[in-house]
Amino acid sequence: MKINFKKISLPRISFKAITPEKRKEIFKGVLTISASAIIAAIILGGASNLLGGIAEKNADKKVYDAMERMIPDAKYEKLMPGFDSAASFVTLYEAKKGGELSGYCVRTSTQGYKNLIDMLVALDVEGKVTGVEVLSIDETIGYGKRIEGEEFLSQFKDKNEELTVVRGNADSSNKISAVSGAT
Repeated sequence: MKINFKKISLPRISFKAITPEKRKEIFKGVLTISASAIIAAIILGGASNLLGGIAEKNADKKVYDAMERMIPDAKYEKLMPGFDSAASFVTLYEAKKGGELSGYCVRTSTQGYKNLIDMLVALDVEGKVTGVEVLSIDETIGYGKRIEGEEFLSQFKDKNEELTVVRGNADSSNKISAVSGAT
């Protein structure tokens, strides 16, 4: 089988053939588009600078609101502004009530199936888990999102030992039932 390709020729455009009025019109169009792009970039950059601080404050408020739900009426002090360990990003907060240490809150993020899962874990002064809250998650609705539910999160309450994740029912105090056996 023989394939015959025809030669494709593009029309040649000569700027000499364009009238001075048409050149002015083209130049105005290019200038208008360029000016519009520069103005849009300046506006978007300014909006990002102005709103970036608001977004950061809202994210901090979400964390402090979650801490308040887990250790009510406490004053929180950030002890570690965050360090990157092998698996997660961690920020440690100390919770005090009436000047007395009442516990800790640990904010951690780890890689889920699709994206990062951001969580907050509350601990009493003995290191026992008093609460767990998912701050943000973007996982599959039928499976991964189930970690936000009370059935999964309540498994961590009152634990202060190394835990093992198992498929099916957790049959001892140091085991946690997995959300899915797929991974």
